[in-house]
Amino acid sequence: LLVSDLRVALIQHLPDTNRRTIQESLIREAANRLNGTPWQKAEQLAAIIRRWSGRSAHDPIKALLYQAAQTRRKLPASSRHIYRILTSNTLTCQ
Repeated sequence: LLVSDLRVALIQHLPDTNRRTIQESLIREAANRLNGTPWQKAEQLAAIIRRWSGRSAHDPIKALLYQAAQTRRKLPASSRHIYRILTSNTLTCQ
C-alpha cells in the first residue's frame, strides 16, 4: 500500500502532459483486455466508465481505470474520446 501511495503521489505531481500520457497508456492497456475493434473497445470502456463506482476493484480493467483516475485527470467518458486515444499514434511528439 505504501508503494502504491508513493507512486500515486509522484504521478500527481507530474506536469499535465505527462499525466495525460500515463492515463492514455493505462486506458490503452485496459482496452487491450477487451475483444473487438477499436470502436467496439471504446464503446465498452465508455460503458464501464459510466457504470464504474470509481473504486479499485479486483477486475483487471477496473483496476487499470482506477490507476488512470489516480492521475488527477478526468477519465474520458465518451466513446469518441476513448476511440481517439486508442487509435492515436503514441510515437508522435506532444
